Amino acid sequence: MELGVWVWLGFALGLGGLFALDLWGLRRGPLQPRHALRRTLGWTALALLLAAALHRSGPPGAAGDFLAAYLKLLPVESIFVFTAVFGALGIPRELQARVVLWGVLGALAARAAVTLLGAQVVGAFAWVLPTFGALLLVVGLRRLGAAGAPHAPDLTPLQGRLRRALRVAEAQGERFFVRGGGGWRATPLLLALVLIEITDVVFALDVIPAVLAITTDGFLLLAANALALLSFRSLYFLLAGLTDRLTHVPLGVALGVIFAGVKLILAPVWTMPTALYLAVYAALILVPVLISLRRSTSRPGRAL
Repeated sequence: MELGVWVWLGFALGLGGLFALDLWGLRRGPLQPRHALRRTLGWTALALLLAAALHRSGPPGAAGDFLAAYLKLLPVESIFVFTAVFGALGIPRELQARVVLWGVLGALAARAAVTLLGAQVVGAFAWVLPTFGALLLVVGLRRLGAAGAPHAPDLTPLQGRLRRALRVAEAQGERFFVRGGGGWRATPLLLALVLIEITDVVFALDVIPAVLAITTDGFLLLAANALALLSFRSLYFLLAGLTDRLTHVPLGVALGVIFAGVKLILAPVWTMPTALYLAVYAALILVPVLISLRRSTSRPGRAL
């Protein structure tokens, strides 16, 4: 889309304001489930409002491309990673909000840079998309084979290396660094943040190509990336306590990766309608969530 400098400036200021609100809310500690639900609904409403504005004033298909990119960039699988990291390091719930917020900021900057660079590459070399599609198909099939395994990745080897490299000290409240032992040392909070950023880069390797198959428009990519990641903070505190019940979500994510790979492979001969991609991908995420919650509540010992 051809956008004026004032649109970009307004977008940047609006994004900065939303992040400032999150910083202000950080002082209130972790989100309680009812507040997390309200914020999740609020972020969803904001994304729908932007989609409505694009449908009214943007080029044809822009609204659908934005929503599809927003859903694809929403890091649902990262909820399992965050809970695994916090559990392994013993980070209490009242300190998790700080790590989640700065983790989201780091992911926002990294993914924005990679998606914009990827858009330039795809624009210059059309053959890249089918190649990415084949890679996604392989990754998706491997994930499908491991979908029945525990959701949380084994972070022990990486954690040990980083602990030695960062010279991690004992827990020091909400600080990332403390002085002691002859210089500055990292705290478990910083170790958790680094682990989260590294795993986000790994997950982004299959997310970014799939998003580039939806759109290469810079504004749509940045807007979808920003809103998806800012939505994640409230979504995490809404679903973090349910990760042991979301048993079928890895299966849905794996099928979503395979579906994105098929879309990329077919790109030279058939452009899949965005509405179809949006509907199928949303179903691949939502249906496993609903099935997981329904089966977990129907087990003995669970309240209906």
